[in-house]
Amino acid sequence: MKRIRPIVALLCTVALSAGLSPGCATEAPFVWVDELADDADKIAPYRLQAGDSLRVSIWKQEELTGDVLVRPDGNITLPLIGDVSVVGLTPEAAAKVIQKRLDGIVRDPRVTVAVLSQTPHAVTLVGEVRNPGRVELRPEDTILDVLARAGGPTEFARKERIFLVRPGQTRVRFSYTQLTSGQGKGLTYVLVDGDIIVVE
Repeated sequence: MKRIRPIVALLCTVALSAGLSPGCATEAPFVWVDELADDADKIAPYRLQAGDSLRVSIWKQEELTGDVLVRPDGNITLPLIGDVSVVGLTPEAAAKVIQKRLDGIVRDPRVTVAVLSQTPHAVTLVGEVRNPGRVELRPEDTILDVLARAGGPTEFARKERIFLVRPGQTRVRFSYTQLTSGQGKGLTYVLVDGDIIVVE
């Protein structure tokens, strides 16, 4: 039982960093995953990040078409128009920005932006997990997927108290027993980059 205090302290740190209860993670409000709206786990459109590799194609302008890297400052550099800020935009929105910049320089510009490779995404597992820390996120990963790759909960874990912490949102609570028995919305709730999973 000597492990409880360090884990509680760690949970408090996670809660504070996520803007939750100033007391402790266990005191913060939550909602059970099964109480969420049916579209709550809908995958949001991908938004470009620093480190992404893109193919920018401009119709009938082969000399302007090519592959670019999103730099740490969030910009890409293109012929004729120079730096364009794309971080945080969807590929479609980035294409519209580039198209607007080319208007008047290129006749009838038609631009498409495709993601060739993405910056690796990750979630963080803390608390009573056999291998806590950052876990690389694969497309459509769920809590059960990343818990399995982290070795699962420890023998001290309270398996009905698994929380997803996403900055700016109410914590979502999961039951490991329900997940492993193949029940509930938790089986299809998709994680996103930056999520924190707390196993109490």
